[in-house]
Amino acid sequence: MSEFIQSNLDNMSIKTLQLTGILILIPFFGGVMLQETQAQPNKEELLEQASEYFSQSQESEALKAYLDVLKVDGDNFESLWHISLLHARIGYRAESKAQMREYYEQSLKYAEEVLQKYPEEGRSHFVYA
Repeated sequence: MSEFIQSNLDNMSIKTLQLTGILILIPFFGGVMLQETQAQPNKEELLEQASEYFSQSQESEALKAYLDVLKVDGDNFESLWHISLLHARIGYRAESKAQMREYYEQSLKYAEEVLQKYPEEGRSHFVYA
C-alpha cells in the first residue's frame, strides 16, 4: 500500500513540477511575444513619415523611410514607386559617375519591380520611363 501511495506522490510531484514550469514560462514567453508585437512598426505611420519627408524634399530621409515600409510590406505600391523615383533624383545630383550609376541601377530595379507588380498604375510606367 505504501508503494502505491509513494508512486502516486511521485507522479503528482512530477506533474506539479511540469505544471509549475509551464506556469512560469507562460508569462515569460507571453511578455516576449508582446514586446515583439509592440516593437513592430506600424505601416501606416511609416508611410506617413515617408510622405512627410518626401513633401519636405528630404529625399534621403524619405528614401530610408520608404525602404522601412518595404520591410513591413514588401509589395507596397507607394513605397516601390517612390523608392524608384528617389533613387533617380538622388542619383542625378550624385558627386561621381560611379555613385550616379549605383542610384540609377537601383532606380531601374525598383521601377521594374513596381511595373511588374502594378502594370495598371500610371506611376509605375512613369518611374520606368
